[in-house]
Amino acid sequence: MKKEYTIKDLVYLMLGRIWWIIGAALICGLGAFLISDFAIPRKYQSNVSMYVRNKEDQKQDINNSDLSVSKSLVSTYIVILNNDAVMEQVGEQLLKQHTPEELSGNFTIKMARSPTKA
Repeated sequence: MKKEYTIKDLVYLMLGRIWWIIGAALICGLGAFLISDFAIPRKYQSNVSMYVRNKEDQKQDINNSDLSVSKSLVSTYIVILNNDAVMEQVGEQLLKQHTPEELSGNFTIKMARSPTKA
């Protein structure tokens, strides 16, 4: 003979074991936190997307010349963004906003090489 349970019976059953449920949830949550904080290495990534337009007008037809000029502009912008002067300014701004200890925990600091004498 099967015993049938109502919703009310299930609620009373769960309420009777509520401390076990809360304890299990806390242990699982703490375990997940510890694994994510200590076992999994932190990785940060940044991406930049740019749209480059080489003409002031809003015409819709684009030809190969427009594409090659835009591609050349993108290459120029990449060189500018990788320039040491730009990177130094970015580094200075980061140092104004964060301590060196915070930065060393999140970034690999590469020292610039001194020029070699010929």
